[in-house]
Amino acid sequence: MIKNIIKHYKSLFVFLLATFLLAGCIEEFSPVTKDYDSILVVEAVLTDEYKYQKIKLSRTFKFEEDGAKSEEGATVTILDDLNNEYSFSELESGEYVSDMAFKAENIAYVLHIKTAKGKEYKSTPSFLSTGSGIDKVSVKKTTNSNLEEGVSIMVDVNEASGEVKYYRYEYEETHKIIAPWFRKRKAVIVSEEPPQIKIEYFNDETGKVCFSTKKSNSLIIGSTEELSAGQLVNFPVRFIDRNDYKILNRYTVLVKQYIISREAHTFYQTLENFSSSEGLFSQIQPGLLKGNIESINDENEKVVGFFEASSVSSKRIFFEYKDIFTDKSSTAKYPYSCSFIAPADARKVIEILKNNSYTWVTDEPEPCTNEFCPYGDIENGPNVYVKVECGDCTVFSSSIVPDFWED
Repeated sequence: MIKNIIKHYKSLFVFLLATFLLAGCIEEFSPVTKDYDSILVVEAVLTDEYKYQKIKLSRTFKFEEDGAKSEEGATVTILDDLNNEYSFSELESGEYVSDMAFKAENIAYVLHIKTAKGKEYKSTPSFLSTGSGIDKVSVKKTTNSNLEEGVSIMVDVNEASGEVKYYRYEYEETHKIIAPWFRKRKAVIVSEEPPQIKIEYFNDETGKVCFSTKKSNSLIIGSTEELSAGQLVNFPVRFIDRNDYKILNRYTVLVKQYIISREAHTFYQTLENFSSSEGLFSQIQPGLLKGNIESINDENEKVVGFFEASSVSSKRIFFEYKDIFTDKSSTAKYPYSCSFIAPADARKVIEILKNNSYTWVTDEPEPCTNEFCPYGDIENGPNVYVKVECGDCTVFSSSIVPDFWED
């Protein structure tokens, strides 16, 4: 998440720089970062969920580089104030997972990191932030700041204690995909030389319906500060344009709430402001983000990140386009362009079948009329084929129905 914000900051800088250069008709050049510091970036959230906890380590990167480099080979441990030590192992590059499942309790936790080069880092003690969980997730037809109509996914929280609380949100969205040109009949290669194919029938609908899942990658923070009775009402977590394909068929989102400390909220808020276009070239720059992790070897070394212990809750909601919009149909387009070909040369057909770039549609193509040409300008081959993504959604998504899915 922190890594994504830093990457957004880089992209925005490059875009604005390029715009300036083009507008000024200045000779193009590639910007090179000077006085660069390789800074450790720590993403560490310990939750009250009984699970294998995860910590991510990486390094900041130059503007001219593609992305962050994972911090590999580190020794990562968490120590609580009851002298319990939890060790982490690097299962993937830069991702460290606890050797045993555990959950955060109402005690203090300290994160320790030792890099492969021997540099050591330590967090200040982090205590579990607790409070009320998500009361309700709802959807509502709204417009965004650009006056675009869509649907907002909102959260309600009724904090029973009445105390000021701070929250961070993530979501995982899943939507149904229906391949518009799926066919049970398929073209099969009989012989490459001489080139020969046949059209076979398969009593299998794999590839017709798929499910795509994506996690949020932006900071979403909120608080009940200056709100009455500790209630967070209709807090927006996600906005989706009404003509986004994601909500055309059926859509679900799992919203996860982390209750965080005031210090963590301040850190994330500063991080969010730091990455915003409004604050990028402001007169007062926020400088380096200071979290609660510091170097043991060098007190002047910079570290980006915040180690937090959070109480977590989640809720899921399903909806369809027609549940929200009753005035007019969606104009959402399938996420891939469905272009057609009808090769007259059998060798060309063998080629597209071997590289799985097109799939069979029909051997009885409708002719073009003055008003409508169903397949566009194609050859006069005996069979029509469409881009494979339009006839088989498994080439870019999964046909496995998620365990949580409800129709």
